[in-house]
Amino acid sequence: MPPFSLHADRSLIRAEGRSRRYLCVELQAPEPPPQAGRLPVNLAFVLDRSGSMHGAKIANAREAVVQGIRTLREIDRFAVVAYHDDVDLVVRATQAKPEAREAAIAAVSRITPGASTDLHGGWLIGCEQVAEALAKEAVGRCLLLTDGLANCGITDAEEIVRQCAQWRERRVVTTTFGVGADFDETLLRRMSDAGGGNFQFIESAVQIADFVASEVGEALATTVREAVLVVDAGEGAVVESVNDFPCRRDGGAWRIEIGSLFSGQSLRPILRVTFPEGQAGASRDVVVRAEDQGDVLGRPSATARFSWAGHDENETQPRDRAVDRLVAALYAARAERDALERNRKQDFTGARQVIERCLARIKQYAGDDPVLFAIVADLQHKAGQFGRDMDKLTSKSLYSMTSRALRGRVDSQLAAAQSEIEALLRHALGQLAAADADLVSGLDLDALPSRLAHIERRGCLFDPSRSATDTLELRLKAPDLCPRCRATLESAGVSPDRLQRIVDALRLLGVSGGVVH
Repeated sequence: MPPFSLHADRSLIRAEGRSRRYLCVELQAPEPPPQAGRLPVNLAFVLDRSGSMHGAKIANAREAVVQGIRTLREIDRFAVVAYHDDVDLVVRATQAKPEAREAAIAAVSRITPGASTDLHGGWLIGCEQVAEALAKEAVGRCLLLTDGLANCGITDAEEIVRQCAQWRERRVVTTTFGVGADFDETLLRRMSDAGGGNFQFIESAVQIADFVASEVGEALATTVREAVLVVDAGEGAVVESVNDFPCRRDGGAWRIEIGSLFSGQSLRPILRVTFPEGQAGASRDVVVRAEDQGDVLGRPSATARFSWAGHDENETQPRDRAVDRLVAALYAARAERDALERNRKQDFTGARQVIERCLARIKQYAGDDPVLFAIVADLQHKAGQFGRDMDKLTSKSLYSMTSRALRGRVDSQLAAAQSEIEALLRHALGQLAAADADLVSGLDLDALPSRLAHIERRGCLFDPSRSATDTLELRLKAPDLCPRCRATLESAGVSPDRLQRIVDALRLLGVSGGVVH
């Protein structure tokens, strides 16, 4: 992937009537210069220590903080905050010298569960600690972990989200972690969106340390800070972000805030440009450039040219299917997120209708494209799945996946491939049920594919693939499962022995060519 490029879904726009066209911006963060070293970080670890965090949760949360502290160097600063109905500043913001790290580790080991959840109060103290002595070149992050609801202190979601945006303007980024089945995923997602960070769903306590370590590692590997796309689309044009990146007009241009990038990270933000009417044969250039704090990117720019033309020419013009797939995957993710929020409120009819409207739009231009067809098939399934009561863990897992896709946390092309794998997996499990009903007896074959098929590459049968739809047959000839997928199946009541029998049966399906599309 080139460091910076621009691709449009179509190049013609309507002379009589407004037109919407989509631009895919490809952007890659540079590796850090060896001689310069990494940027310093200011971190605040903010832990929920309410009563529900007892046992494995608080133990793993303490260990996650300890591991995070041990990765820091003397150029860094850190603080530790623990909250229940009161907020405890366990470790005041300090330079990460060896003696400070050891003292902090001892203090963290004494954190124990308390009572209620003053989420806002704990997060606010964390942000204040990050902002203290935040050097111009430093990376500021507040890492908030909770397993419950904000039930004391300030609990109004709009106010909390507004404050997250304000702290982002002061270069303090908010990342949120939700553990288990009982936290408010909508609030945590909105906090991270407004705060410029990530929203992470942690299904079980044993995963806490890995997720926190990943976020700390990302902060330490940051090479680009406060990146912005500046778009000049000309008079009368309106620019919007299809992702969840804040977008605003600034004079004659539009600014899309994509936030910080870590070393080597690739993003494909999608822009929607609405053009005014124009004279047939005339052209309009849309220029996009990237800016960042410190000019690490070097202000690269790219141009896409559009031409006004008549109705027939617009209807028959070629499409860039790669851009179509990315756009469809994002719209599908947005519809799924909306539907999941409705489902959480027991609005099952509304949830189903949101999905159905989205799939109807994608079907209009999907044609015979296999990736678009897989996205449509997946949405057709989810129209039914989201239109009824769902278990909380499945709902939160899907919600987290849509958030990552919309924030550019995963390649949208991989998200499309994940939908493809999920559809094929559902088909394979259906055939497995037909061949040996006892093998899958008692399993929810509707819910399992959503929880098994994943976007992250883990050396697993259910990893995403960029290949065509016949790749599952090759996978099935030598299937393996990552620990998380095995844990998912075991949590669904599949014993290790039964799990091995399912894997062996899937292998036989692949060897015999039994997977029929």
